[in-house]
Amino acid sequence: MTAAQIATHSTMAKLTRSTHPAPIFPEKILQFGTGVLLRGLPDYLVQKANSEGRFGGSIVVVKSTDSQTSEFSEQDNLYTVAVRVFSRGRRLPKQPLFRLSVEC
Repeated sequence: MTAAQIATHSTMAKLTRSTHPAPIFPEKILQFGTGVLLRGLPDYLVQKANSEGRFGGSIVVVKSTDSQTSEFSEQDNLYTVAVRVFSRGRRLPKQPLFRLSVEC
């Protein structure tokens, strides 16, 4: 399933803080760029460290191009990263889902 299909999937509730409560951490990281690589790698690691109680910080994003950040605002600056886990070339059935929070 593509990201667009996931975003428009009829059973997925709108992603906001009221539908998906997320802790609010103090701003500790300044990130230049809103691209999918940044959201999928370093932002994921920050979220993982927060959920394990090892960091306790959030990310402030500065857009580095003419890209829009309205998609973030519409979702209370939350977004989802779906992680697919593979072992020995086979996809494992359990897929962790991480809800990340940034300020734009």
